[in-house]
Amino acid sequence: MFLKRAAFAAGAAMAVASASPAAATAVISHSFNTSSVGANKGTMGWTIGAFNNRLALMPYFQSVTTGGMSFRAYAFTTASLTAMPTPASIQVFDGGLGVLNGAEGNGSGNQHTVDNVGQYDFVLFQFDRGVRLTGMTLNAYGVNGAADKDAWVSYVNVDGNILTQSQAANEANWKTLLGRSMDSANGGMPDTTGMYANVWVIGAARVANSRLGIDVGNDGFKIAAITASVPEPATWATMMLGFGLAGASIRRRRSRVAFAAA
Repeated sequence: MFLKRAAFAAGAAMAVASASPAAATAVISHSFNTSSVGANKGTMGWTIGAFNNRLALMPYFQSVTTGGMSFRAYAFTTASLTAMPTPASIQVFDGGLGVLNGAEGNGSGNQHTVDNVGQYDFVLFQFDRGVRLTGMTLNAYGVNGAADKDAWVSYVNVDGNILTQSQAANEANWKTLLGRSMDSANGGMPDTTGMYANVWVIGAARVANSRLGIDVGNDGFKIAAITASVPEPATWATMMLGFGLAGASIRRRRSRVAFAAA
Protein backbone atom coordinates (compact mmCIF):
# COMPACT_ATOMS: atom_id res chain seq x y z
CA MET A 1 0.00 0.00 0.00
CA PHE A 2 2.88 2.36 0.85
CA LEU A 3 4.46 1.82 -2.54
CA LYS A 4 1.20 2.63 -4.26
CA ARG A 5 0.71 5.81 -2.22
CA ALA A 6 4.29 6.96 -2.72
CA ALA A 7 4.13 6.18 -6.43
CA PHE A 8 0.86 8.08 -6.76
CA ALA A 9 2.20 11.11 -4.87
CA ALA A 10 5.46 11.15 -6.79
CA GLY A 11 3.61 10.67 -10.05
CA ALA A 12 1.27 13.53 -9.24
CA ALA A 13 4.23 15.75 -8.40
CA MET A 14 5.98 14.91 -11.65
CA ALA A 15 2.78 15.47 -13.63
CA VAL A 16 2.34 18.92 -12.10
CA ALA A 17 6.03 19.72 -12.63
CA SER A 18 5.94 18.81 -16.30
CA ALA A 19 2.65 20.57 -16.93
CA SER A 20 3.24 23.69 -14.84
CA PRO A 21 5.19 25.86 -17.30
CA ALA A 22 2.52 25.44 -19.96
CA ALA A 23 -0.37 25.60 -17.48
CA ALA A 24 0.24 29.07 -16.03
CA THR A 25 2.85 31.55 -17.20
CA ALA A 26 3.45 35.28 -17.23
CA VAL A 27 5.04 36.79 -20.32
CA ILE A 28 7.58 39.51 -19.58
CA SER A 29 9.14 41.80 -22.21
CA HIS A 30 12.25 43.95 -21.89
CA SER A 31 13.55 46.45 -24.43
CA PHE A 32 17.17 47.55 -24.66
CA ASN A 33 18.25 51.05 -25.67
CA THR A 34 19.86 54.01 -24.00
CA SER A 35 16.59 54.84 -22.25
CA SER A 36 16.52 51.35 -20.69
CA VAL A 37 19.39 52.30 -18.37
CA GLY A 38 18.44 53.84 -15.05
CA ALA A 39 15.04 55.25 -14.09
CA ASN A 40 13.90 51.87 -12.72
CA LYS A 41 14.56 50.18 -16.06
CA GLY A 42 18.06 48.75 -15.64
CA THR A 43 21.63 49.56 -14.73
CA MET A 44 25.11 49.00 -16.07
CA GLY A 45 27.71 47.58 -13.70
CA TRP A 46 31.07 45.82 -13.49
CA THR A 47 31.99 42.47 -12.01
CA ILE A 48 34.93 40.07 -12.00
CA GLY A 49 34.17 37.20 -14.34
CA ALA A 50 36.02 34.01 -15.14
CA PHE A 51 35.55 31.93 -18.27
CA ASN A 52 38.03 29.78 -20.17
CA ASN A 53 40.65 30.22 -17.40
CA ARG A 54 40.57 33.98 -17.86
CA LEU A 55 39.69 36.55 -15.21
CA ALA A 56 38.32 39.81 -16.52
CA LEU A 57 36.57 42.91 -15.27
CA MET A 58 33.31 42.48 -17.12
CA PRO A 59 30.57 45.03 -17.68
CA TYR A 60 26.99 43.80 -17.50
CA PHE A 61 23.46 45.06 -18.02
CA GLN A 62 21.16 44.32 -15.10
CA SER A 63 17.41 44.55 -15.38
CA VAL A 64 15.22 45.59 -12.51
CA THR A 65 12.72 42.98 -11.40
CA THR A 66 9.69 43.29 -13.62
CA GLY A 67 6.74 40.97 -13.31
CA GLY A 68 8.71 38.59 -11.12
CA MET A 69 11.74 38.30 -13.42
CA SER A 70 15.20 39.84 -13.35
CA PHE A 71 18.43 39.04 -15.18
CA ARG A 72 21.95 40.10 -16.03
CA ALA A 73 23.31 40.22 -19.58
CA TYR A 74 27.00 39.55 -20.30
CA ALA A 75 29.01 39.58 -23.53
CA PHE A 76 31.34 36.86 -24.79
CA THR A 77 33.25 36.11 -27.97
CA THR A 78 34.98 33.10 -29.53
CA ALA A 79 37.96 33.22 -31.87
CA SER A 80 36.80 30.19 -33.89
CA LEU A 81 33.85 27.86 -34.25
CA THR A 82 35.26 25.42 -31.70
CA ALA A 83 37.11 27.70 -29.26
CA MET A 84 35.92 28.29 -25.70
CA PRO A 85 34.41 31.76 -25.17
CA THR A 86 36.27 34.63 -23.53
CA PRO A 87 34.73 37.70 -21.87
CA ALA A 88 33.89 40.74 -23.99
CA SER A 89 32.28 44.11 -23.32
CA ILE A 90 28.52 44.56 -23.46
CA GLN A 91 27.21 47.98 -24.43
CA VAL A 92 23.78 49.62 -24.51
CA PHE A 93 23.09 51.67 -27.64
CA ASP A 94 20.07 53.36 -29.16
CA GLY A 95 19.66 50.25 -31.32
CA GLY A 96 19.96 47.77 -28.45
CA LEU A 97 22.63 45.62 -26.80
CA GLY A 98 25.92 45.27 -28.68
CA VAL A 99 29.27 43.57 -28.09
CA LEU A 100 32.77 44.96 -28.33
CA ASN A 101 35.53 42.33 -28.22
CA GLY A 102 39.28 42.84 -27.87
CA ALA A 103 39.93 42.49 -31.61
CA GLU A 104 37.51 45.24 -32.65
CA GLY A 105 39.28 48.35 -31.38
CA ASN A 106 36.72 51.13 -31.06
CA GLY A 107 34.08 49.06 -32.86
CA SER A 108 34.07 51.11 -36.07
CA GLY A 109 32.44 49.65 -39.15
CA ASN A 110 29.52 48.48 -37.01
CA GLN A 111 31.67 45.88 -35.26
CA HIS A 112 30.31 47.10 -31.94
CA THR A 113 27.33 44.88 -32.77
CA VAL A 114 26.79 41.19 -32.04
CA ASP A 115 28.64 40.02 -35.14
CA ASN A 116 30.53 37.09 -36.66
CA VAL A 117 33.17 39.08 -38.54
CA GLY A 118 36.65 38.09 -37.29
CA GLN A 119 35.22 36.58 -34.12
CA TYR A 120 31.86 35.18 -33.04
CA ASP A 121 30.03 37.37 -30.50
CA PHE A 122 27.12 36.44 -28.30
CA VAL A 123 25.13 37.84 -25.37
CA LEU A 124 24.44 35.61 -22.39
CA PHE A 125 21.38 36.27 -20.25
CA GLN A 126 21.37 34.80 -16.74
CA PHE A 127 17.90 34.94 -15.19
CA ASP A 128 17.02 34.63 -11.52
CA ARG A 129 14.87 31.56 -12.33
CA GLY A 130 14.07 29.16 -15.12
CA VAL A 131 12.33 30.93 -18.02
CA ARG A 132 11.45 30.18 -21.61
CA LEU A 133 12.76 32.67 -24.14
CA THR A 134 9.78 33.29 -26.41
CA GLY A 135 10.77 36.28 -28.51
CA MET A 136 13.61 38.57 -29.58
CA THR A 137 13.92 41.67 -31.71
CA LEU A 138 17.21 42.07 -33.57
CA ASN A 139 18.20 45.24 -35.42
CA ALA A 140 20.53 44.48 -38.34
CA TYR A 141 23.63 46.59 -39.08
CA GLY A 142 25.95 46.22 -42.03
CA VAL A 143 29.34 44.74 -41.06
CA ASN A 144 31.73 44.53 -44.02
CA GLY A 145 28.78 44.14 -46.36
CA ALA A 146 25.02 44.04 -46.46
CA ALA A 147 23.09 44.17 -43.19
CA ASP A 148 22.05 40.70 -42.04
CA LYS A 149 20.89 39.26 -38.71
CA ASP A 150 21.12 35.46 -38.86
CA ALA A 151 21.63 34.21 -35.32
CA TRP A 152 21.69 31.22 -33.02
CA VAL A 153 19.86 30.71 -29.73
CA SER A 154 20.56 28.21 -26.96
CA TYR A 155 20.01 27.53 -23.26
CA VAL A 156 21.47 25.72 -20.24
CA ASN A 157 20.66 25.44 -16.54
CA VAL A 158 23.45 26.59 -14.23
CA ASP A 159 23.65 26.16 -10.47
CA GLY A 160 24.67 29.61 -9.22
CA ASN A 161 26.39 32.38 -11.15
CA ILE A 162 27.85 31.24 -14.45
CA LEU A 163 30.83 33.57 -13.93
CA THR A 164 31.96 31.64 -10.84
CA GLN A 165 31.84 28.13 -12.31
CA SER A 166 34.88 25.86 -12.50
CA GLN A 167 36.72 25.38 -15.76
CA ALA A 168 35.22 21.89 -16.05
CA ALA A 169 31.74 23.36 -15.58
CA ASN A 170 32.51 26.09 -18.14
CA GLU A 171 33.44 23.44 -20.70
CA ALA A 172 30.38 21.33 -19.92
CA ASN A 173 28.04 24.33 -20.16
CA TRP A 174 29.58 25.42 -23.46
CA LYS A 175 29.24 21.91 -24.87
CA THR A 176 25.58 21.88 -23.83
CA LEU A 177 24.94 25.28 -25.40
CA LEU A 178 26.47 24.22 -28.71
CA GLY A 179 24.59 20.93 -28.67
CA ARG A 180 21.27 22.70 -28.17
CA SER A 181 21.87 25.55 -30.59
CA MET A 182 18.87 26.60 -32.67
CA ASP A 183 19.15 28.57 -35.90
CA SER A 184 17.48 31.94 -36.27
CA ALA A 185 17.14 32.84 -39.95
CA ASN A 186 17.09 36.63 -40.30
CA GLY A 187 16.34 37.10 -36.60
CA GLY A 188 13.26 34.87 -36.43
CA MET A 189 12.57 33.30 -33.04
CA PRO A 190 13.10 29.50 -32.94
CA ASP A 191 10.44 27.29 -31.36
CA THR A 192 11.36 26.99 -27.65
CA THR A 193 8.28 25.10 -26.52
CA GLY A 194 9.00 23.20 -23.29
CA MET A 195 12.49 24.68 -22.91
CA TYR A 196 13.01 26.32 -19.50
CA ALA A 197 16.43 27.40 -18.23
CA ASN A 198 18.08 30.18 -16.23
CA VAL A 199 20.73 30.89 -18.89
CA TRP A 200 19.96 31.82 -22.51
CA VAL A 201 22.30 32.84 -25.32
CA ILE A 202 21.71 34.94 -28.45
CA GLY A 203 24.67 35.12 -30.82
CA ALA A 204 25.67 35.90 -34.38
CA ALA A 205 25.27 32.85 -36.66
CA ARG A 206 27.94 30.15 -36.46
CA VAL A 207 28.61 28.02 -39.57
CA ALA A 208 29.17 24.82 -37.60
CA ASN A 209 25.74 25.06 -35.97
CA SER A 210 23.71 26.15 -38.98
CA ARG A 211 21.38 23.33 -39.93
CA LEU A 212 18.82 25.27 -41.94
CA GLY A 213 21.07 26.25 -44.81
CA ILE A 214 20.84 29.94 -43.91
CA ASP A 215 23.34 32.49 -45.11
CA VAL A 216 25.82 32.98 -42.27
CA GLY A 217 28.13 35.49 -43.91
CA ASN A 218 28.90 38.81 -42.17
CA ASP A 219 26.00 39.04 -39.74
CA GLY A 220 25.74 41.91 -37.30
CA PHE A 221 22.90 43.08 -35.09
CA LYS A 222 21.93 44.70 -31.82
CA ILE A 223 19.46 43.02 -29.50
CA ALA A 224 16.59 45.48 -29.21
CA ALA A 225 14.26 43.40 -27.04
CA ILE A 226 13.56 39.97 -25.57
CA THR A 227 10.41 38.30 -24.31
CA ALA A 228 10.41 35.51 -21.74
CA SER A 229 7.70 33.28 -20.32
CA VAL A 230 7.87 33.05 -16.52
CA PRO A 231 5.99 30.34 -14.59
CA GLU A 232 3.51 31.83 -12.12
CA PRO A 233 4.49 31.48 -8.41
CA ALA A 234 1.20 29.69 -7.68
CA THR A 235 2.08 27.03 -10.22
CA TRP A 236 5.39 26.30 -8.55
CA ALA A 237 3.65 26.22 -5.15
CA THR A 238 1.32 23.50 -6.44
CA MET A 239 4.30 21.54 -7.73
CA MET A 240 6.09 21.80 -4.37
CA LEU A 241 2.93 20.57 -2.64
CA GLY A 242 3.04 17.47 -4.82
CA PHE A 243 6.63 16.77 -3.86
CA GLY A 244 5.73 17.41 -0.22
CA LEU A 245 3.06 14.72 -0.35
CA ALA A 246 5.57 12.25 -1.73
CA GLY A 247 8.05 13.14 1.02
CA ALA A 248 5.40 12.79 3.72
CA SER A 249 4.51 9.30 2.48
CA ILE A 250 8.14 8.26 2.65
CA ARG A 251 8.55 9.67 6.18
CA ARG A 252 5.45 7.83 7.40
CA ARG A 253 6.76 4.56 5.98
CA ARG A 254 10.13 5.05 7.67
CA SER A 255 8.40 5.72 11.00
CA ARG A 256 6.40 2.47 10.71
CA VAL A 257 9.51 0.48 9.92
CA ALA A 258 11.35 1.94 12.93
CA PHE A 259 8.38 1.17 15.23
CA ALA A 260 8.23 -2.44 14.02
CA ALA A 261 11.96 -2.91 14.61
CA ALA A 262 11.60 -1.67 18.18
